[in-house]
Amino acid sequence: MTAINATSVVSAPVLQSLDIETALMAVQTQRASLLEEQLKGQLEDVQQRNAQIGKLNEALGAARELSAQFSDKDDLSKEFADKIKDEKKAYEKTDAWKSEHQAIADGFSPEDKEIYKQALMPHRKTKNPDRLRELVAMASVPDNKTATGLKSEKLQKSAAAANIALDVKNKGELEKAIENLKSMIDTHSNSQQMDMLRLQSLSNKRNEAFDVMTNFVKKMQDSRSSIVGNQR
Repeated sequence: MTAINATSVVSAPVLQSLDIETALMAVQTQRASLLEEQLKGQLEDVQQRNAQIGKLNEALGAARELSAQFSDKDDLSKEFADKIKDEKKAYEKTDAWKSEHQAIADGFSPEDKEIYKQALMPHRKTKNPDRLRELVAMASVPDNKTATGLKSEKLQKSAAAANIALDVKNKGELEKAIENLKSMIDTHSNSQQMDMLRLQSLSNKRNEAFDVMTNFVKKMQDSRSSIVGNQR
């Protein structure tokens, strides 16, 4: 934090052109103004850090929710893709997905419907395999229809909001990510305490500067009033 004093606030040529009272008043006014600016800057830093801690806590919560999708019996090396695949298979058996799938298939053009039949009859060859893959993807259960896929997506979004590059493929990596998020939160919380101390210090100095300026103005007014009164 830059020290603020009379010589750094008002230059010597300016001081020489002013009477002593006006010069002192200029110094105090600018000192109070600079302290006010520093206080605003420090307050913005505190707000930004608080916001970052909030985002990190959201990411940590999302990571814990995703971790809860895996029981203690799950192999720590089991990839999320396998978990999602299993959940998709289970969802494909539900009446809800059967209705959704039928609606998707009904929306295909006659040509696409003919191509899509190849997915149901793999022994037949299609002349348009690329389009077949597209149609199969369109009519497949999306990841966000599964609990693991939805929570994984939530984690990725919350991590991105906190400017964290997070790429976890299994529960083992997820547990490491959780520990890293905890560590980052602790680091920011410790820095936050220092930020608050600096904020309090600047606030006290700002208030002191305004008090000095106010008292100085009052003394100037009292002095002038006394001089005027003595001349009567």
